[in-house]
Order: sequence, then C-alpha cells, then structure tokens
Amino acid sequence: RQVYWDNANEFARQHGLFFSEASAVTSANVQHIFEYLLQEIYNESSKGKCRDSGADMTSSVHIGAGGHGEGRKASQCDC
Repeated sequence: RQVYWDNANEFARQHGLFFSEASAVTSANVQHIFEYLLQEIYNESSKGKCRDSGADMTSSVHIGAGGHGEGRKASQCDC
C-alpha cells in the first residue's frame, strides 16, 4: 500500500473528489468504480447538452450489468 486509506479519503473529501478503493491484484471493486465514473461523466455531459438546447433532463442512462450485461437507456431528453 502506497497511500493510506484515511489520507486518500480525506484528500478527496477536501477537494470535492470521488474516492473509492480497488484492487489491481483481485480486481475487487474495479468494475463498480469504472461504471460509476462513466455514469457521472455521461450525466455531466448530458446536463450541458440539455441546458444548451433548452430540453428537460429528467433521468439518465444507466451503465452497467443489469443482469444481462447491457446498459439501459432511460432518458427523456431530446438532446
């Protein structure tokens, strides 16, 4: 371990950053973190597109394995 969990978590909190721990050895939590970050990126980029077009964004695309390994689109935005 190069960085202690408490130190990394506190740094992230102070800077308004997402923090989660994953294992490169066992791949524990890697997929969850990757899907979370993709979802956040999509949500943020969709806000800008909808804001520019005047559309109302009421939901988002859900990325991740929903039992069948496929993402689900649940957006009412016409962006």
